[in-house]
Amino acid sequence: MSTRFRILVVDDEPVNIKVITSALGAEYDVIPALNGFEAISLLREQAPDLILLDVLMPELSGFDVCSIIKSNEEFVDIPVIFLTAYDTEEGELRGLALGGIDYLTKPINYDLLRQRVRNHVAQKSRTDLIKSQMNQLARQKEELAHMLVEQKQLNRLLLEGDASLKESNNRFNKLAEQSGTFVWEVDAQGLYTYVSHVSEAVLGYHPHEVIGGMHFYDLHPEPGRAAFKEAALAVFARKEPFNNFENRAERKDGGLIWLSTFGSPLLSADGTLLGYRGSDTDITEKKSTMEQLVQSQKMESIGQLAGGLAHDLNNILSVVCGYAALAQHGMDREQKQFSYLDKVILATSRAASLTHNLLAYSRKQVMDQQHKNLNLLITTVGSFISRIIHDNIIFTLSLQKDPLVVYVDTVQIEQVLLNLATNARDAMPDGGTFTVETGTGSMDERFTATHGYGTVGHYAIITVTDSGHGMNAETKRKVFDPFFTTKELGKGTGLGLSMVMGIIKQHGGFIDLQSEPGRGCVFQLYLPLVDSGESAAETAEQHLQMEIGSGTILVAEDDEDTRNTVAEFLTRAGYTVISAIDGQDAVEKFAAHSGTIDLVIADVVMPRKSGKTACDEIRQLSESVKFIFVSGHADNVIEREGVLAADTQVILKPTLPFNLLRKIKELI
Repeated sequence: MSTRFRILVVDDEPVNIKVITSALGAEYDVIPALNGFEAISLLREQAPDLILLDVLMPELSGFDVCSIIKSNEEFVDIPVIFLTAYDTEEGELRGLALGGIDYLTKPINYDLLRQRVRNHVAQKSRTDLIKSQMNQLARQKEELAHMLVEQKQLNRLLLEGDASLKESNNRFNKLAEQSGTFVWEVDAQGLYTYVSHVSEAVLGYHPHEVIGGMHFYDLHPEPGRAAFKEAALAVFARKEPFNNFENRAERKDGGLIWLSTFGSPLLSADGTLLGYRGSDTDITEKKSTMEQLVQSQKMESIGQLAGGLAHDLNNILSVVCGYAALAQHGMDREQKQFSYLDKVILATSRAASLTHNLLAYSRKQVMDQQHKNLNLLITTVGSFISRIIHDNIIFTLSLQKDPLVVYVDTVQIEQVLLNLATNARDAMPDGGTFTVETGTGSMDERFTATHGYGTVGHYAIITVTDSGHGMNAETKRKVFDPFFTTKELGKGTGLGLSMVMGIIKQHGGFIDLQSEPGRGCVFQLYLPLVDSGESAAETAEQHLQMEIGSGTILVAEDDEDTRNTVAEFLTRAGYTVISAIDGQDAVEKFAAHSGTIDLVIADVVMPRKSGKTACDEIRQLSESVKFIFVSGHADNVIEREGVLAADTQVILKPTLPFNLLRKIKELI
């Protein structure tokens, strides 16, 4: 069982402590203190992981308390967040100067407080882990220094014929090899006078190539070598030791590595510098791990930001998309207004894609997969593609005649094609050609062995081709990495193609990319084929056809505009609609109309009662009622609420009303 983090809340107003405890108590152990003296006395006893500190308190202010805490080495690393009703730049600067990490103004936004606390607690955990690793490394260095002394003593014994030295020497060498550490000595000018044999494994140089022939700074890469030499010799002149000094080194084969260097000055009896003795450890792998951690933190922050925006943004997009679809219903497809509304729907889809793209890197996306005719899906999204590419680009669809039935999430495959189309457009500013083709193919064991990817089976293949500027080998290698972009600052997020790769992989598919500079790009997207079903007979007209039905539907949605949009569309489609403003209202409305409601459409997160809680209570009143959950939240919230079950459907906002109607048709 994991230990809960402890948060010390210091405030002279008990009601403030009570409210903060209510906001944070579900995730953390909250320790109250009503004044600065009490807080200081609790530090050693409770060992909090984070402190929320009111600024204005009698006798000892929050600034005084922070100053006392930060002056004690035992408590200096505890993060401090100031809380104050007086928002001044001077106060904030003073708080940060005293060692505080954050400064929040009362009245507190508790959603913001929870987010800040989570971030700082997570950062403290990472910092503590790194410190632990560094302490362990320091202990290893100390052991190696002691073993170096032992080795030299044993070397003297060896000259005297002590055979037992060989075993100890081997033990030292094995430990050094395992840690990637070699020991060395240099003279006062930095020329190597001794290097242990591990240098050959780390640097590629045999000791005899280094001793007497190389200075320590000769190992530094040429760019910056002169500055490195100057700085290092300045340390020599001051006769200062150096610990855990991280620096680059160039191996004999030209490869670059990171070293962590420890060194101590060697002085004569009169204090003259004779040289330095120390050790170097290869920390390249550790540095790579740290970079991955930073990247992970960046992605987590983006995921948290997108999750916070997703709910409100997707509600707004649902309203825009819903009313645009309502306005299209009954219109002639040849009218200009119809195409204008098409562009509105496309714009909302692209806006939703931005949120989904960000969420894809920190959360597993909830998939709404169905058997679809791939040719029809591409025909539908093709009308959107033709509007986002420039007029000087010739867009062609070349689709296989026979239906290609795949098991896919329609929205996600549309996102893939729109992203590839957008990238192709940007790669052809002066015009060109853009083609989307479909076909079939098989992967056998020879194919997977030759190409290095794939699973044996039959596939539908989408081939997306452009005549743009193409990519070199280095760009192709990185193009699917998150945050990598070749576009200028402000014109690319670096998320589009990594999102494309993530979606195709989630569907059990594969991507093959062929490109050369000046010769455009060819993306081949492999999606597993399934047996033909009813979806193969679907037509483009059916895609936008309003499904007329009958029955009574309870719509529970706390956003009024979204609720009204859904209710109007369902009413127009022939259903009787009962609206509820939250989960509690939904349970009461269901009980009042017992036996008449066929389906409940509920938002996942609502006031008073969540969609899941309302669902559980409604099931106690009727086991036969069907449920559709709709959410604009991040997918981790959907998973946390526990609505993902075999007998429920989850639709992510914003969704086209026509898609919602088809889902209702399937259930009732």
